[in-house]
Amino acid sequence: MRCIKYCWLFFIFIILVGCSRDEITEEDLIGGKWESTAEFDGNKAVGEPDCHLFDKGLEFKRDGAVYVDFHERDFEYWIRDKQEINFNDSSVGRFMYEIEMINEDELELTGIGLEEGRACHLERQY
Repeated sequence: MRCIKYCWLFFIFIILVGCSRDEITEEDLIGGKWESTAEFDGNKAVGEPDCHLFDKGLEFKRDGAVYVDFHERDFEYWIRDKQEINFNDSSVGRFMYEIEMINEDELELTGIGLEEGRACHLERQY
């Protein structure tokens, strides 16, 4: 009886792991405007946003374009390895962040490289 119980627990665990979604796609980001609401620290949103160029918001478009309110123009973006997002503008430079979707209307950006130490929580506004 004990073996059956552990087999069921293992089976449920496998299903839950298989259903988890770590991949972020362009489709997840398109639709509405993403506004920074707080800095992300560890596992919770706290304080003022520290998103650098994205403090005023972003609006993702198709084909790798994102409108950056702060600069009032489109930047290029791409998702790498399903968990890293890169932003590029010929006059401003390239910025890299780890990206994590909390749910369909919330995401977190954590700086990588030159942006290390920056973190923010963004919410989608429709």
